[in-house]
Amino acid sequence: MKRLGVCWLGAALVCAVIGLGWTAPSLAAPQGKIVIAQGVDPTTLDPQWHEETPAYNVLLNIYDTLLFRDKDLKIIPWLATSWKLVTPTTWEFKLRQGVRFHNGEAFDADAVKFSIDRLRDPKLGNRQAGNFRLVTAVEVVDTFTVRIVTSKPFPTMENQLALRGAVMAPKHFAGKDKTFADRNPVGTGPYKFVRWAKDDQLVLEANEQWWGGAPKVKTIVYRPIPEHAVRVAALQGGEVDIAVNIPPHLVPIIDKHPKLYIMYLIGWGNTTWDADGTLTPLFRSGNPLANNHNPDFDGMMDEAQTTVDPKRRQEIYAKAQRLMLDDGAVLPLYQQMDLYGVNKRVGFQALSSEQIVGVWLSLKDGK
Repeated sequence: MKRLGVCWLGAALVCAVIGLGWTAPSLAAPQGKIVIAQGVDPTTLDPQWHEETPAYNVLLNIYDTLLFRDKDLKIIPWLATSWKLVTPTTWEFKLRQGVRFHNGEAFDADAVKFSIDRLRDPKLGNRQAGNFRLVTAVEVVDTFTVRIVTSKPFPTMENQLALRGAVMAPKHFAGKDKTFADRNPVGTGPYKFVRWAKDDQLVLEANEQWWGGAPKVKTIVYRPIPEHAVRVAALQGGEVDIAVNIPPHLVPIIDKHPKLYIMYLIGWGNTTWDADGTLTPLFRSGNPLANNHNPDFDGMMDEAQTTVDPKRRQEIYAKAQRLMLDDGAVLPLYQQMDLYGVNKRVGFQALSSEQIVGVWLSLKDGK
């Protein structure tokens, strides 16, 4: 089981690029193609209008967020090079300079403000808006400094910005509706959008000017193949290189294939890697999925949500989880998260986030 821990760095700690376990891709020109078979197509290419793994797997390669997670799930700088808590309700981010969107627009603090303001716009009703309900303002300090102000302390701000809050090109999207954003993605990410034939294939091409260095793989193709047996057959036949959600009864077929292997991902958790992302929606009274009512537990969750001291948050969560166990409201179990079928020519590491990060893929034969 994934540890439901706290990832808050404290007011005194400023995070920087050095020593966080991430290295830039190779400077060599991208080569070859990798085909990834998912069970379904993304429902949208608007990075703020979804909460689904198939869409994240595509869009995290087109759009960058302010922060990201490395292969060990530690929060690392991405479009923000450093960040700190200025006051209990104000976060300040220093932004990476020299970055451009795929259409040539310059990335700066105005782009961050545009993107987060768009995400929070009640008229748009973006699906990710609820995760930023405490945000009251986004302030541009200078060209490469932005501050995010909240109504009360928001200790999981970093966790949210390591997954959500994709930065969109302001001039490209200004005044455009969701339909336009759904089909015309433009970000700063390591891959550019090429084309999308719904229910057939979605094609991305390497952004050789990406701030982190050119990706190793030139082209990534996503194919939706709903039927498990057909997905495995495509893997066997060399039509795809990575297939997700392999059912256990088909594992022996892949294990016996000389050019394929199985990668297991076992566990359970939530997208922010903070206990609040599980305990509150599932057990706090008043939430759509909650079927439990305990005023003491509700009070603990309310306190934890605005407690910036990480040690105190851990104490509250530990006490709350013990209470849930004693009440019989939860029975912890291990479960299969995902099984990947992979061609041996592909360099691939399964992540607990279930993300497939294109810039971390490689081809052993370079083709």
